[in-house]
Amino acid sequence: MRLLLLSLIVMQTISVGFCKTANPDAYNKYAIYVVVMDEEGTPIPYASVQLIHHKKSGVTNANGVAQLTLHTHVSTDTLVVRYVGYEEVKRALYFKRSKPMKINIRLKSLYVDLDNVVVHGYSETSQIKRSSFTVSAIETKQIKGLSKDINQTLEEVPGVKIRQTGGMGSDFNFTINGFSGNQVKFFIDGIPMEFLGRSYGLNSLPINIAQRIEVYKGVTPVYLGADVLGAAVNIVTNKQKRDYLDFSYSYGSFNQNQLSVLSKKFVSEHVALFTNVIGNYADNDYKVDVEIYDKEDLSYKGVQKRSRFHDAYKGASAEFGVSLVDLPWVDELTLKIIGSTDYKEQQTGVNMTQVAGQTYTTSKMGMPSVLYRKRGFILKKLDLKAFTSMNINSTMVADTSSRKYNWDGDYTLNAIGTSGELLRYKTLLTYHDRSVMSNVSLDYPINTHQKISVNNSYSYYRREGTDEANPYEIPFKEPNILKKNILGVSYEWKAFSEKWRSNIFYKNYWMHLESVEASYNTYNPIEATYHHHGAGFSSTFFITDDFQLKGSFEKTYRLPQAAETLGNGLLILNNANLKPEQSDNWNFGFVWNKSIGLHQWMVEGNYFYRSSKDLIRLNAENITSHYENLSMVKGSSYNIDLSYRYNSRFALSANATYLDDVNKSNQYGFYDVRIPNKPYLYGNLYCSYTFPRLLRQKDALSLRWNSNYVHQFFLAWPNMGTKSEKYTIPEQLSHSLSVLYQLTPKVSLSVACNNLLDASLYDNYALQKPGRSFMTKVRYYISK
Repeated sequence: MRLLLLSLIVMQTISVGFCKTANPDAYNKYAIYVVVMDEEGTPIPYASVQLIHHKKSGVTNANGVAQLTLHTHVSTDTLVVRYVGYEEVKRALYFKRSKPMKINIRLKSLYVDLDNVVVHGYSETSQIKRSSFTVSAIETKQIKGLSKDINQTLEEVPGVKIRQTGGMGSDFNFTINGFSGNQVKFFIDGIPMEFLGRSYGLNSLPINIAQRIEVYKGVTPVYLGADVLGAAVNIVTNKQKRDYLDFSYSYGSFNQNQLSVLSKKFVSEHVALFTNVIGNYADNDYKVDVEIYDKEDLSYKGVQKRSRFHDAYKGASAEFGVSLVDLPWVDELTLKIIGSTDYKEQQTGVNMTQVAGQTYTTSKMGMPSVLYRKRGFILKKLDLKAFTSMNINSTMVADTSSRKYNWDGDYTLNAIGTSGELLRYKTLLTYHDRSVMSNVSLDYPINTHQKISVNNSYSYYRREGTDEANPYEIPFKEPNILKKNILGVSYEWKAFSEKWRSNIFYKNYWMHLESVEASYNTYNPIEATYHHHGAGFSSTFFITDDFQLKGSFEKTYRLPQAAETLGNGLLILNNANLKPEQSDNWNFGFVWNKSIGLHQWMVEGNYFYRSSKDLIRLNAENITSHYENLSMVKGSSYNIDLSYRYNSRFALSANATYLDDVNKSNQYGFYDVRIPNKPYLYGNLYCSYTFPRLLRQKDALSLRWNSNYVHQFFLAWPNMGTKSEKYTIPEQLSHSLSVLYQLTPKVSLSVACNNLLDASLYDNYALQKPGRSFMTKVRYYISK
């Protein structure tokens, strides 16, 4: 027995020795990690990484990291890193056996690509697009020098239509594939923007503030954590772990001024200070087409052009904070405070029939917040993100003049001294909003192909106010309280080498309202609680690497916002009886993306169908409006997006959208009639060309043309009145041209002309938008 055991030991020893001799590399396995970034430190996914002598190659993942595992005794090699549009990097390497090696590579751009297009290639944004959600992602790195705000950038996304009531600082209505107004939710880094005020609106924020913009059409990820009905926009800000200063100033027609200063400074390896300051001002004195009557004989003089003389806007916001990063107990802890103020003159009501000369609104807001992130929270695989904030906002609405203005700026005194300019009674309403919001997200990857996510979002909103000028009851005399809680759970999986990706989710909605039904001499308290359940799924399958199919369904709810239930105290009246909106949404689509050499083609098509109950819509009555429920609406949406790119220099793209939202209730007596005052056919065409190294090695000149078309649509219900009496908003076609010159990687200059042919453009209830205008912008950016 001992002899047998000894023989086995000897044979095992000989076997091990033989294996070492026959395969000496088997016991010299070690890994090389290559981290690929651009000049600003942003990770580059899908970059090619190759070791020449070892004949090893790979590509970087979404974090810009590639792992190469070696089985060799060779101690030297040459590393080659390549990515389209960047200079190739070669680096000599010396290996230390059995020790992992980390190599950081920074690629320099071959030229400055200034195209503003929806990204469809392999990049961080396209990784989002390749998910099971129907989403467009805009990379803003190369367009931050353009004279445009975030709204102007989003207008080029397929399915998106933005309707503003005027110039800078005006209200706007955002439509994505038929979902419009407050049905579309807006986020900054996943945090809802609804409590941030006018100074943090998408038409006030410069494009500089965004690193990437995600536009979700249909089902949205659970981590956004809100009652999203079917569309959302998420602005992802600069998350670079490096110092930077981003300064820009724009000036243009109608005395438009936009200033932004964005900065971050690491005072140590783990502590960063950041400051963001944004300022906006505009006279908004553009000319509009109005009907003029003679002051003497009261005769009609026809339609003439007059300037808006009481429409100025000024707003400012400042954000200060400190971040602790990459510590053993926290990946990120950010403490910050946002303060903002704005002032907006009110020229008209919801249409241009009544003119004001002294009415205005003003507000002030302060919001401290805390953000906490930790990977491996309690459990090794569990990731936690927690955010909480408190918002303090004060708003004053002033309509105390008894003057009756006309478009020439002249006025007479109203015979009824208690009347305001726009409202039946004078108002000097001051209301105070207090809100608390918290959002907690948990992610747990079961393995590389499965993940569970949980998100809970809670908000508390309280409003109360006084009106010194109005002797009648107001809705905010006693506190109005709105509480919401949305819980979401999702399960995500990938199969067939990640060709099939799916997501299934459940949502729980809860809302409690304490408000009043108030009008002249009436004051009826109202209390209501709503509790609903929703669920859905999204799925995508790659038939080939170039062709992707997508589909989704969700049963969802949207809880009324404070602005809808409580109004704004001036032109939007309160409606405490609003009910949550319910919708069943279906989406089917495809994406074909093909690259051959320097040529890239993309075709994307989507079909959306929804059936909505208690749809919340804005209904205008004379010069005021209020939100109401429309009991049943069914809608369809079709959009197509075509694009072609060559060598990252030339880009051509066109998209079109057709909507068909139909009233399926007997409410108002308009059964099976299209919803009025809503564009149903619109599209964009844009092209650009970049001239790299025009005058020097690192400069570039980009020319960009954009055309926007909106088919005529009815202002009121289409079956009202005779053909000659129907009010329509006419067909509109506008063009814009921009030129951007990148002098150096740090300095850029741009000039833009909007509405080049000075077309008459209209939006909500025939409110006319600005005519031809010019904007110029200078930007200075440094980082290290």
